[in-house]
Amino acid sequence: MTKTRILYAAVIILVIVILVYTLSTSLPRHFSIPIHGEITSGFGPRSAPKPGASTDHLAIDISTPVNTPVPAKFKGKVISRYYTSNGGNQLIVEHNGGWRSGYAHLNAYGKFKEGDTFNAGDIIAYTGNTGITTNPHLHYTLTTPAGVKVDPLLYVGKNLV
Repeated sequence: MTKTRILYAAVIILVIVILVYTLSTSLPRHFSIPIHGEITSGFGPRSAPKPGASTDHLAIDISTPVNTPVPAKFKGKVISRYYTSNGGNQLIVEHNGGWRSGYAHLNAYGKFKEGDTFNAGDIIAYTGNTGITTNPHLHYTLTTPAGVKVDPLLYVGKNLV
């Protein structure tokens, strides 16, 4: 083998090692739901539980008392905090690898502002009853790096790689 081919092969191996390492350390692993509680509304089509509520429910609703702390399951960054009449106080966070988690009907936000980073276990919000609701709960969304909202329950216990 010539020195050029050996160098070329070494560079390719190095690139592969870097890619494998990056994928294995940057994406969330072993996904789980952020809080414990009864799933009161699943992902997908449904009858509106209250006038103005969504019939195309791209989230799951988890019943829980107001002010239940919501810990981050993975490290990430706050993308936005905002209010709408339907979803009430809402929070969108992005995790490494481009996965996003959304939280709605919040009573309060954690200490993190837009652009702030946080670690797994940090309290990022507190559940509530804001917006259009029938009871206190956490409206929880999971969005893929491609921007597609998916049923969070299909990913429980799986690696998001």
